[in-house]
Amino acid sequence: MKRIDIGNNDFSLRQLVELASIEPVVLMENGVPRVALVGVDEDTIESFALSNNPDFLAIIERSRESYRWCKFSCKIAVAASSKFFSISAKNLLTFSCKVLYYICSTRNVLERCNKKG
Repeated sequence: MKRIDIGNNDFSLRQLVELASIEPVVLMENGVPRVALVGVDEDTIESFALSNNPDFLAIIERSRESYRWCKFSCKIAVAASSKFFSISAKNLLTFSCKVLYYICSTRNVLERCNKKG
């Protein structure tokens, strides 16, 4: 990583870009880092754009919440099925997964309906 004091006017923007394509460049002001320049490619640009997109971040958060909710629901389904049914562990897992799938599917359908309504 190259550190350059912005008080040093020896570098043009083009030179800084060329340096940043080789290694990260940190522009410093009185010893304090102010800006970092980093070389990018198309994948990096796409990742950066998505990670700063509020709509995409909201989708990710809804997905995480849905996962947490379904994981919790699975624990309830396993507990309920093992308590009320005398079935083998393999059948218990199959039954619990079917219940979880139904719960999550129903929840997702209801969420979509609520958003449309």
